Amino acid sequence: MAASGLIVSFALTASMVIMVSSFRVAVDRWLDDILPAPLYLRSRATPLPAEVLTALLQADTPFARVERMAQGSLTIDAQRPNVALLVREIERGNPAARLPFSGELVAAPPDMAVVWISEALHEIYRIVPGQILHLPLLGREVEVFVGGVWRDYSRQFGALVISRGGL
Repeated sequence: MAASGLIVSFALTASMVIMVSSFRVAVDRWLDDILPAPLYLRSRATPLPAEVLTALLQADTPFARVERMAQGSLTIDAQRPNVALLVREIERGNPAARLPFSGELVAAPPDMAVVWISEALHEIYRIVPGQILHLPLLGREVEVFVGGVWRDYSRQFGALVISRGGL
């Protein structure tokens, strides 16, 4: 009995260590994919002035590139909470370079805007890659193609990402 208790407690301890280590590695990798920059600036009311962005790219700064991102919210279903809308600098042909995808990517028709959805949005709304959505963007309804599902551990009601040049 005593030996059985020791074996079970050792097995439980080992499994907890493995689980915590695995989670730490997964979150660390996700953070590297989502937040790769050493510096983030945020302006609440207006975009950062162009001269600030230009100054960050000067030869005497440690920054290899500067990216702009905008964030807002979007109502997909009035009965549910708003979802996050992220506008980022993402290459349409290689979104996996900027987002950690959890499944296959689907190529969008060349004449259609493409969005990538978070796992939460996929689960809550049952939206799948390859589906066409009608979203209220830029003061009008825009038809967009869902190109894939990415991991996002920070927004529980879901998020959509669209490339800055995507509309």
